[in-house]
Order: sequence, then structure tokens, then C-alpha cells
Amino acid sequence: MAVSKAIREEEGIIFAPTAFVDHNDRKAGSHQTIIASRVHSVPVPVEIALCLQDNTDDDILARFRELPSASAKTESINEIAQVYLRNTGILLRYRCLIVLAKLISVLNDDHAGGGAPHHVYAHLGEVFGTYPSDAVGLVTLLRAEAANQLRALIESKLTHRVLISSLQITKSLVRLGLPVRLDLGMGGVSDIPPYCFEHHGTCVNVPVLLNGQHPISVTAQTISQPYFHLVSKDLGVELVVTDWSALGRPPRPLRFHCAVLSYFRAQVPDFDTFEHVYARLGTGIRIETDSRLPPGTGLGVSSLLSSGVLGVLTTMFGFPLNSSDLVSASVYLEWATGIGGGWEDATALVPGVKFLETTPERPFSPCATPVNLDDAGLRRLQEHLLLINTGVVRQDDSFISDLMDRYCLRDPDTLRCVGQITELNRRLPAHLEACDLEAIGQTMSEQWRDWRRCSNDRCTNAIINELFSELEPFVHGVRMNGIGQGGCAMLILRQAAYRAHVQQIVHAVLGPSALWYDWQPVLRGGSGAIECGQRA
Repeated sequence: MAVSKAIREEEGIIFAPTAFVDHNDRKAGSHQTIIASRVHSVPVPVEIALCLQDNTDDDILARFRELPSASAKTESINEIAQVYLRNTGILLRYRCLIVLAKLISVLNDDHAGGGAPHHVYAHLGEVFGTYPSDAVGLVTLLRAEAANQLRALIESKLTHRVLISSLQITKSLVRLGLPVRLDLGMGGVSDIPPYCFEHHGTCVNVPVLLNGQHPISVTAQTISQPYFHLVSKDLGVELVVTDWSALGRPPRPLRFHCAVLSYFRAQVPDFDTFEHVYARLGTGIRIETDSRLPPGTGLGVSSLLSSGVLGVLTTMFGFPLNSSDLVSASVYLEWATGIGGGWEDATALVPGVKFLETTPERPFSPCATPVNLDDAGLRRLQEHLLLINTGVVRQDDSFISDLMDRYCLRDPDTLRCVGQITELNRRLPAHLEACDLEAIGQTMSEQWRDWRRCSNDRCTNAIINELFSELEPFVHGVRMNGIGQGGCAMLILRQAAYRAHVQQIVHAVLGPSALWYDWQPVLRGGSGAIECGQRA
């Protein structure tokens, strides 16, 4: 199939046709595009499609903007559609869809909202069997299909499929207490698909109790009524499930419960029909979650709720999953509920201070390397590392989706910032083992600066900036936990004696909404505190 239909001359540039060959057979440099310019050389439409198919780090958006005309840009879009049509690899197809959506939006904006040339839809109509009437409809269609492709790819990377072959309750009551994770070295987007499918993901964290308690608890118990009773105790929401269809339209506070139940149902063959379940079990099940933390703290609560619900269910049925399986499943559940996170949050299930790393071959199975922080060093870190819930509510986390779009477009600043965050994670364990508080704090602040650049400053806001500015003379470093914009901040004091003064600054800037957490590391044990009762 020829990419360029014919040699044509436009605005002084002659384009020679270039043929696609199978991606697996093609070697770097096998494509050649002949450019003859009467004035100067400019990018050729086919080059962007080749950058995608070759998976190079060329800046696709910059190349697109350099194309000399609207028709050249339209041709480039159609070339990318051909890459999508000719390849079966899910990751490449996903990236093609994201790139197409962005380039069509840019082309439409260049036309001042008047719409891109209609023939830009030609190949895309062939793919989807429908022809949207405008660019907005087309972009919506492309993004929806991209989300489907990514979910399918995530599911294909799970570490297990069918969990058990029969349906039998072995424990009538399971209670699970869970810590949250303190991300000493942030994952950024290195733990999030699709980045982790192509690069190593890294972070440094430790599971912690807050004020001496597990912040999250999950309970599953048998009940006499013939249904599933789903409860979010802290949010005061309940749902009685008497039909599987109810799982597809849950109240927002119960989306984790329903996503896990749907996932669990898909893994167990005997869960096919609702009536069959009750006939086999002879009982209903109540699943209750309780979080002592408000939403949006940046401590990984959503992933841990999903992992906790799955953990109590599998334990109740006699096949408890290990932390690796729960971490892997949590990524899928995050995407199934529309949150779209990575693997870092659920690694609070792995005890100890550790450096975590995944490979593209095993993107959801982090290898944990313990950080050898002795007791004296750990006590010193606890004295100097303060954890504050700012009370600032995250307003918009869509910047993560935008950031991943820029990654798919191979934006140089995004690639550079994520790479720097990852490199800082690799250096952090040595600073922790030496209990070098100044270096630990500097690492926090450097990662925060990189994350601000990476997110185009959407990870912060005026009140967070004011707080960090006021704290600067008294801390070695400061950073938000998680993706930022609200929730919890952590800081490293220059001197332990500054604690009272720093607390005054925090309350002066944030007011009474700020909360202080005393944190205690979970250094050994399994995935939380489990209490079980036997089936009578």
C-alpha cells in the first residue's frame, strides 16, 4: 500500500511516494523520502507516520506544525491512519489514536474552528465505519477507542487470569486494615500506562500508619439475605446488588466495590449468573470499606480501597492473593473505574522502605530492593519529615491525561522531566541509608520542580506555592504527595527545633483545615492486618 498516492508538487515541494512494509520486517533507515525543494527543505508528511511506526523520540507535534500547508498536514494525518490500519500491536494502535486526536484538534484550531478539510476523515471512517460530522466528534471517537485499546492492553498484562475453578466460602468474616504509602521518591508517570510499557518505572516509598492506626479498613462477611450489600461507611453510601447489571451504574463512592466485584466475577467461572451464585453459596455477602482520610490526599487511597476489597473477597473464598497479584490487579481496577493510575499506590502493601522498579516486560510487577535505613536513621527521619494534609481540594486531575498525550507525542520537555524524576529515584536510596537529610530534601524539591514543569504547573496552585515559599527558610525540601494540586504535603525540617514554627506557618497560610499526621512506618508483615473468622 503506498503511503503517498502519487508524486505531487505543492508550494514548491515535490513528494516522492513511500511504501509501508510490515513493522516487524522493517529495519531502521529502510524508508527514504526524497525531497526536492526550490527554496529550502521542509518536513514531509510521511515522516511523522514513520516516526510513529519506528517508535522514535522525534517531537511529533513540532514536526506537524512545521509542515508547509493544510493539505500537507491533512496528508500526514491520513498517513498515520494507514499506520493504524496496517498494524495489530495494541500499543502502537493506541498511540496512533492519541496522536491523530491531537493533530486533528491542532488542524481544526488552525482553521479557526471552521473545521479541518473534510477528506481528513476518509481513512478514519474506514477504520470505525462511521463519519463524524465535525472535528470535535472525530476527536471524541478517537479518544474513546484509544481508552478501549489501553484497557485491553492493561488487562493483557495482568499476572493471572482465572483465580479459582469452584465457588466456595471458607471464611465467614474477613477484616483487613491497610496502611497508605508515603512516596519518598515519586513515581511521576513512570508507573502509569503507557509509559511503563516502554520504560522502566521507579519510585521509593514506605507504607505508613497515621496517628498509630491503619487509615483504611475493609470488611467482608456473610449475611443471611440473598444479595451483595456494598457499603462505604465513611461516605455514608450503600447499595444492595440483586442483579449483575447494577454493577455497571454504581454510585460514585461505591465504584471501587462494584469494579472489584465485576472483576472478581470475571475471574471465577461459577460467578456467571446471579442465581447460580446464591444457589451455590447459600448466603449473601456484605462488603464494607471505611477510610479515615478524605478523598484526594495523594496517599494512594483509591488504589488501596480496590486492593483491599479484592483482598478480603479472595481471602473469604480461600485463595488469598499475594501483594504482587493485588498490585497488578489494582492497576486494571484504577482504569476500569476511570481513575487511570499506576502501580505505585498499591505498593503500600509491600512493607519496608524500598526502591521499586518495573521493566517493560513486567510493567505491573515491581521488584522491591530494601533501603537499609537503621533504627537511628529511621527515628531521625521521623523527627524531621512532617506530613501535612493541606485541606486543599484537588480541582482537576485531567492534567495527567494531557501529560500522557504529550508523552505519546514525544514532547522533549516531558521526556526530559520524567527521565530526571526517575534518575533522582535511583540516587535517593543512598541518601536515605546515609540519613543525609539535606540530600533527601533536595531530591524532594528537585522532583517537585520537574513535576511542575512536566504538568505545566497544573500540579500546584497559588495557596500551595505560597505555603512552600513561606516554608523555604526552614526546610531542606518540600513536595506534595501523589500528583499534587491538593491533599498532603511532606517536608524535611532543617532542624527538629523548627517544628513548632513551621506548624505556625502552615496554620497561618492554610487555616484550620490543615491536619498533621504522625506517621509510623510499616517495616514488616504482609499486606495489612488481616483478621479472619471461620465458616460455620
